[in-house]
Amino acid sequence: MPYAMAVGAMTVLPFILFKPVWWFLTAPIWYGLARVTTKLNPNGHHVFAVMMQVTPMAILRKGRRHVS
Repeated sequence: MPYAMAVGAMTVLPFILFKPVWWFLTAPIWYGLARVTTKLNPNGHHVFAVMMQVTPMAILRKGRRHVS
């Protein structure tokens, strides 16, 4: 059992540890794109916030399907 756990950890840990590295390395690009987007559409975050509040409920609404 410990051997399987060690092999699993050695397989999975690099993916867990290096995922944030790509975010930090590309941070200047994402920051620049966010600044440009904000300049072009200053109130866009309000639209996005409303979409995030309203849309998931419509997608996840579980109604009964009537099949004829």
